[in-house]
Amino acid sequence: MGWLGTPDALAANLNLIDDARPSPVPQGIWDQLKSAFVERRPYGQSPNTFTQHARASNELRVRLFRMAIGDEKRRKSAFMLLGQIEEWRLEHGRPTGEPRHPDLASGQSWPPEES
Repeated sequence: MGWLGTPDALAANLNLIDDARPSPVPQGIWDQLKSAFVERRPYGQSPNTFTQHARASNELRVRLFRMAIGDEKRRKSAFMLLGQIEEWRLEHGRPTGEPRHPDLASGQSWPPEES
């Protein structure tokens, strides 16, 4: 699914996360998530040189937030991934138009309390 590179494929891949496994978030999904939230832009003439910039993916954050508050099988991993996204935001900035709370309409607190 990773080679499709679409938001729908990434959302479907989130179903492969399983807190009961030794590696709950498969490496391919981790890489896809980082690409969804951190963009690599070419820099200079070298194809191997780039700069990193924040990329908005609000729908994906909403989905992870809902997993963190309501998906027993993936709660811890979703909570950890939301924390990682916040670390990326500290490193690369928050994109314009991305709210601090992933799903304000949910009425849940942010950050969610880890169970």
